[in-house]
Amino acid sequence: SADDFGPNFSGAGSLTNLDYTFESVGAASAGGPFPDVSNWDVSNVTSLLSVFEDMHVNSDPNFAGWTLSGITNGTALTDFIKSSAGITNLDVSTFNFPNTVTSLDEFAANSDIVTIDFGVGSTSDFSNVTTLLNFANASGSLQEIIWPASLDLSSLTDATSMINAGALMSPTSYDLFLTVLDSTGPAGAYTLDAGGSLFTPTIISEGNDTAG
Repeated sequence: SADDFGPNFSGAGSLTNLDYTFESVGAASAGGPFPDVSNWDVSNVTSLLSVFEDMHVNSDPNFAGWTLSGITNGTALTDFIKSSAGITNLDVSTFNFPNTVTSLDEFAANSDIVTIDFGVGSTSDFSNVTTLLNFANASGSLQEIIWPASLDLSSLTDATSMINAGALMSPTSYDLFLTVLDSTGPAGAYTLDAGGSLFTPTIISEGNDTAG
């Protein structure tokens, strides 16, 4: 519950691995409040694989004090809140993870998520992320993903089922995503599934519109 950690609890401290820490917490019951982890020091954590997978709660997390600058495991954020219940708004704008992250596979798949906020001003570095496979697959309530303004997708090769089942990004967020793919994305064919996301058509005054 929210009472599990006192206000002076330093959190991870010198811990370096939080893999599976809260996996399936509350799954056998209706789920209580998300634990108060807002003041945890996770700067030395190198991996959080499935840290909140299949967690059942009735409130959203507060990651106000979290900075994931120490991640070394490329798949550290895989399955972050996969199959969770009760988490609707995920604010990870303080994470500022480094370019060591290579995968966000099933980050919020099959969850109740409505908004994922990476932070417009965040320095979270997506430049070595190669895969967003099933990122929010089967999370049909998703209505928004807020990307950093500095988003770099130069290594992305697979976004199969990134969003589907009626989920979407706002036009502003999807416009940014597509613009970044156009300017820094990889050459050659790859798959992008963006559910019901809509983009803003661009009107050109000169030249050929090869994008349709």
